[in-house]
Amino acid sequence: MFSDCRTARMLAEGATDAAPPAASAPDDLRPRRRFTAEQIRSALPEPGGFGWRDLRIGSTPRQTGSL
Repeated sequence: MFSDCRTARMLAEGATDAAPPAASAPDDLRPRRRFTAEQIRSALPEPGGFGWRDLRIGSTPRQTGSL
C-alpha cells in the first residue's frame, strides 16, 4: 500500500521519466572480494517464512546515560 501511495504521488508531481543511468563506481569503491554462489548460499538462513523471531524486538538491552 505504501508503495502505491508513493507511486501516485510521484505521478501527480510529474515524475514519469526514468532517471538517466548512473556512472560506474570509482575503483576504490568497487567490490574487491568475489563470492561464489555456494559461499553466499551457505551464509543464508534456512528457507522459510518470516516470523516473530526475525523482528528481534527486545533482543538488545537499551543503552541509557547521557551523551
